Amino acid sequence: MLALLRGNEYHAIQLDELLQSEGLEVQSIQTNDPRDVQHLRYPRLRERVVVIVDTDNHEVSLALRGANRTSYEIIERVSRYQVVHPETKKLPILMKYDEQVAFFEERLDTQGIKFESKEVHKLLIKNLIRTPESYNQLLTLRDSLPDGAKINESHLEDMYEEIEFYNLTQVLVDIILGGFKRKSIKQLQYFTDYKEFSPKWLGDKLRETAVTLDYFYSLVDSGILVSPKRIDDVRDRMRVSGLTIPLELPSLRDQRVYLETIKANRYNQVRPKIQRAIVGLPIVDEVGLYSKVVDLRGGIEDE
Repeated sequence: MLALLRGNEYHAIQLDELLQSEGLEVQSIQTNDPRDVQHLRYPRLRERVVVIVDTDNHEVSLALRGANRTSYEIIERVSRYQVVHPETKKLPILMKYDEQVAFFEERLDTQGIKFESKEVHKLLIKNLIRTPESYNQLLTLRDSLPDGAKINESHLEDMYEEIEFYNLTQVLVDIILGGFKRKSIKQLQYFTDYKEFSPKWLGDKLRETAVTLDYFYSLVDSGILVSPKRIDDVRDRMRVSGLTIPLELPSLRDQRVYLETIKANRYNQVRPKIQRAIVGLPIVDEVGLYSKVVDLRGGIEDE
């Protein structure tokens, strides 16, 4: 017998795979009354059948131990594993990010799904973890593609409405630090061409990011911030310290971008770069935006 958790999308995927591989008739029983599963003790004259029992009653789970294993493959679907008999095999709960990555990596490999680039592959994994239920949509997409076709950015855009191929804060921090390579220009073009952000807005955002990065250096230096676990961690610690709280705080993901940057770079090395990003004429067009990038890079070299 096998048990899985109701509402767990990873278990739902595994259940679908199991039913497809078995190729047997499937029956469903939803009950908390042990009497409703008593008939499973008796053999069937017809072929074996898979029975999915939805229950939250330990007594039902105990009654299922007497089911005729020759005639029935029993799968219990419960809201919590405490209901299930200790000897029943339980599908593992994937809590760690690495486990979730491995779960989908294995299936993408088994399904023979190919990608246009490593970036597309990596981004798909992230979004599958964020919304595991989209895995079935991926399989539908695979079946609709011609033989040998690879999944590309446009396919992911169709699957996920709010998908972002690049983190804007990370891109802008890279520009500020002068580590922006020629091949990375496409990241900036993604925001100007696909996301349709104006060069002026991106120029203002570049300065805002430089100011925020400088601000975070001071927060870390003063011991206000070590590692955020919630979006409001910065606000709470500033309130206790009596510091002025800005109207808007970066998202948790962006806070982590700033902190990873701070861990990897000493302030006395970064400070001149931050100042260069802040000063200068306002950016009003695409020429001004890319000129600023070249200036912060010190001249873009071929990579």
